Amino acid sequence: MKRKSIVLTALIPAAEMNADIFKSVSESLFARGISTIEYCTAKEQAVEKGAFLKALGANSVYLGASAQKRGKSSLCAPDAQARSQALELAKRQIDIGIEAGASSVLLTSGWRVEEAERIAAWDALEASCRELLELAAGHIELTLEPGDTGVEFCQLLGSTEDALAFINRFEKSESAPKLTMDMSHCAQLGEDPLAAITAVKDHCRHIHLANCVLQKNNPLYGDKHPVFDYPEGEFSKADAISLESELEKLFAGKDYTLGVEIINRFDDQQAGMDAILASLRWFLR
Repeated sequence: MKRKSIVLTALIPAAEMNADIFKSVSESLFARGISTIEYCTAKEQAVEKGAFLKALGANSVYLGASAQKRGKSSLCAPDAQARSQALELAKRQIDIGIEAGASSVLLTSGWRVEEAERIAAWDALEASCRELLELAAGHIELTLEPGDTGVEFCQLLGSTEDALAFINRFEKSESAPKLTMDMSHCAQLGEDPLAAITAVKDHCRHIHLANCVLQKNNPLYGDKHPVFDYPEGEFSKADAISLESELEKLFAGKDYTLGVEIINRFDDQQAGMDAILASLRWFLR
């Protein structure tokens, strides 16, 4: 069964700190067929927001990656002190997700390193994930989102080949991180989204429909997730609709979450959200 989601704190950033906005927008989205809310929040609001979503009947994904990117945190840092700090931050994100009653917490690997440190970085990421999986076990699912490796956030975990190789490190373990795939990240990696998702389908039940701009002279160059059909954007609305249709075939008979991530950069966030939602009539009911 497909569960539709929206990255709420990208749609209206004020919802991260304002519980009233969070609730009113979540309720409105739920009425329009969105059954999963993806968000980050101040820790002190986690229980309140989680309880609201539970009462609403909605699922949720906690976006720990937001704090990681803001803090330039690296679970793959070869340096022991940097990795320890990154682990503590990631553990706090898992704790917040658990407090909020989220079904999963989304994390990133951390920043790409020089070739000479690459093996040490993959080993560091594995060690970090094993520790985080132990913390999350029985409480919340841990997912990693591959990102761009040379555009904006320059993550270690990027290409589909690398993602599969990393997940295979956990082959004999009772648990392993899952993957959250993002169509815009695929474009930034020079990959076809459907082919990439198909390759990792046994390890993935969460996908983001999102756009990006790869023209360096454009102000939205990089991982900034503009609306579909944005001039110079990589994907049109038709592309997103087509991928949604293909994923229904790929995951037929299986539960998966299909989310939309569009970042609201309007000074007037309400007006920006209204414009984004108007462009998503094909996804909403």
